[in-house]
Amino acid sequence: MRETESRLVARRLARLHDELVDHAVPLPIDTAAGRLLLEEVDYARFPPVHEGRIPPYGAIVSFGTRPQWEKLSAPTKLMSDDIDLTLLRSLADGRSSFVVRGTGGKQGIVIFDRSLESEASAARLRAETGAFVVQRVRDGLVRVCGPDGVVSWEGVEWRFKPLAEQHAAQVRRVVPQLDAEVLAGLMELCVHWLSAGQVGATLVVALRGPARLLHYLDHSAATTPPPLSVACRDHFPALRSVLAQRDRAVLVDPDGTVAALDVGLSWSDRADRMVASVGGMRHTSARRFSFEEPDAVVFVVSQDGPATVFSDGTPVTEVRADPCLSGFPLARLSAVDPDRDGETTVTCPHCERVLLVDQTRFEDWDGGPERLPCPVCGTTLSLDAYRSAIRGVVKP
Repeated sequence: MRETESRLVARRLARLHDELVDHAVPLPIDTAAGRLLLEEVDYARFPPVHEGRIPPYGAIVSFGTRPQWEKLSAPTKLMSDDIDLTLLRSLADGRSSFVVRGTGGKQGIVIFDRSLESEASAARLRAETGAFVVQRVRDGLVRVCGPDGVVSWEGVEWRFKPLAEQHAAQVRRVVPQLDAEVLAGLMELCVHWLSAGQVGATLVVALRGPARLLHYLDHSAATTPPPLSVACRDHFPALRSVLAQRDRAVLVDPDGTVAALDVGLSWSDRADRMVASVGGMRHTSARRFSFEEPDAVVFVVSQDGPATVFSDGTPVTEVRADPCLSGFPLARLSAVDPDRDGETTVTCPHCERVLLVDQTRFEDWDGGPERLPCPVCGTTLSLDAYRSAIRGVVKP
């Protein structure tokens, strides 16, 4: 009986391997430790059913020779190389307890004194350990947090979302005034807390001086919260809770302090004419407001998932979960440092914004100019280069 079960598992693993390859799922299943990861993803998708209940599950897969116990900040860590893996798995609920596996047959169980069921907690656990975190959560979602991003399976298709930290460099290129810790906190809050929790929000961040002094704001319904900060991860649960109960914008000071809730955004007739609508009203208002306020940058999270950063009337970056087969680029591609020799600026003659452009040039190239739309107003720009890409508006 056990031999028959082993053959069935082997066949299922082979099918899962081919499925992941066919769907271009970015998981290192063909590496030395890839077999462990494959086994844990398979178990998370098809755990044993007992009395009609499908249990949640969690595993930490280390690609080192041993599980990295010293990097796990948990009160209970049990090395159990001689205990049957099936029994260990039955102890792992994917919230506070996880199977830990490493190459060489090393395994154990780790129990935390807090819940790690959310995407934000799993991403933080991955960052602390350098391992892959595999979970089956209560709604049946199977999630794998790795160094590139979050892979998920909801029973229909495989999806991939980059880690928030992978997109910070894009924002920093055009908004160098934004404090690094504030930017990192905002990206994590928006991508792994609000977006993952389907909480829509608008956060307006001032780059110089108090956020309340920005123009085009409606303070008629504004309220002042306790001293919370987007740069402090301990404050994120409270921020997610309050933002889930608000529709209007949040003001954030340059140091990350939340200055006000329930603030309305407005803009001039010129912004109406110059900046096209995008997405829903939340995104359109954020985009047009950012056009009016060069001393601010706006982070917008859609209730449907995508998180977008607007600056000077144009999106700087967008983080979202896409089907793996859509050809969505891996996060590591967006994290590559730009070639400074090919970087230049161009001023749009219509909206007068200074645009950051990456160009590729060749000596003796005599082709025609490349024509690209201004990301702010849509005016066609002629760029004399072999290849050009407009990255955004450079902050003064």
